[in-house]
Amino acid sequence: MKKRILFIINPISGTRRKKRMPEEIERHLDHSRYEYEVRFTTHAGHAAEMAGAAAKDGVDVVVAVGGDGTVNEVARSLVHTETALGIIPCGSGNGLARHLQIPQNAKGAIEIINQGVIHCLDYGKINGRPFFCTCGMGFDAFVSKKFAESGKRGLIQYARNTIGVGLTYKPETYIITDENGSRTQEAFLIACANASQYGNNAYIAPTASMKDGLMDVIILDPFNTIEGAHVLLQMFTKNLLSNNHTHLYKSRHLHVTREKEGAVHCDGDPVMMGREIDVELVPRSFNVVVNPQAHDKHKNYLQEFGENLERIFSPETDRRLKQTATDTFNLQRFVDAQQGIYERALDEISHGRKLTHWMWFIFPQMKGLGHSAMSKHYGIQSREEAVAYLEHPVLGKRLVEISRALLNLKSKSAFEVFGKPDDMKLQSSMTLFSSILEEGNVFERVLIEYFDGRPCKHTLKMLEG
Repeated sequence: MKKRILFIINPISGTRRKKRMPEEIERHLDHSRYEYEVRFTTHAGHAAEMAGAAAKDGVDVVVAVGGDGTVNEVARSLVHTETALGIIPCGSGNGLARHLQIPQNAKGAIEIINQGVIHCLDYGKINGRPFFCTCGMGFDAFVSKKFAESGKRGLIQYARNTIGVGLTYKPETYIITDENGSRTQEAFLIACANASQYGNNAYIAPTASMKDGLMDVIILDPFNTIEGAHVLLQMFTKNLLSNNHTHLYKSRHLHVTREKEGAVHCDGDPVMMGREIDVELVPRSFNVVVNPQAHDKHKNYLQEFGENLERIFSPETDRRLKQTATDTFNLQRFVDAQQGIYERALDEISHGRKLTHWMWFIFPQMKGLGHSAMSKHYGIQSREEAVAYLEHPVLGKRLVEISRALLNLKSKSAFEVFGKPDDMKLQSSMTLFSSILEEGNVFERVLIEYFDGRPCKHTLKMLEG
């Protein structure tokens, strides 16, 4: 049975002409999979009205064809429904599409829709208003307001506004309350990020994930004009977190009291709000068509260039090397266990059948899922240890390599490759490591291939606890 899909096109948003979009949809959409309808918006709020009606009617996918405003309008009508959001990005920033690594052309975006991979992701609310990428106050809200008032779009205009108003903007003092209590802090900006960027590849929260149940809260201390140029470069090269003016922590709820009412931004749109600002993260309540190959996309040249400069000149390099040397989580136990075994394990997987006993130290799982001495010794105790495992120069590379070998097998089930109960151990391991990476990573693809995308509920519960 074909799935129903509705394309909502905003004919005036964004930077691209959309007159021929129906022809692109007709040409590239998989008609064996979908029966479709195309509608154009005629007034403000029309996209939200059509998306809400489609969700009530049981439409499977509603595709927003437009810029960030159109995407937000459609998405906020689909939260807490079974209907999934699809995106054909036609705006200037395309923040959510870029975070999900949806191609920035109609043909490529429609090919992602044809694959039909849907994930349930997080979204946020600021004073009850939904956001899907970022919201915030301070400098970025001030820039957002200037950006909207300018009537012009694009990266160049964004940079002009940022540099221009950055010379005159005065930081504010905020009272910030979260799960850990309250504190008073002067800040250049406070950003709450569900996704990694504002748009235009401006990464305010490079490590943000849309499925970890937490928002990345970024507080930027005041800085001088010369330092501001460096901050801007780091934002576009995904290195902002290495700046000593930047503070990051994760939270589900944030309340901010500021000095006066004024603008905030919600997915780039300026909104006037009062002194009291309440931001919360709503976990796994928002179905989205995602790019299953997102992790394979290469960084753009500006990101690579900037990151190389940062690695060469930043004192963070020495700190990270020292941190690795201390081996806080005793990851050496895995290196020792894999000595002389990993190559055999990779060969067995490549031939489609696990024959020897190596599961716990090749595909690690959360400690507490097993009761054997092996599970207690090699169990991963926390999300932080899992992150360290992936960042380890040997262990992380090996886990990705052997997981990709699994994806190369054809017409195999997890039971055929691993037998019982190791097939369930694979599901646990892939759930653990996919949960700390962006959508479309190799471990998530293993879950899709071998377990129909179903994660291990016990692992997710342990991570949340």
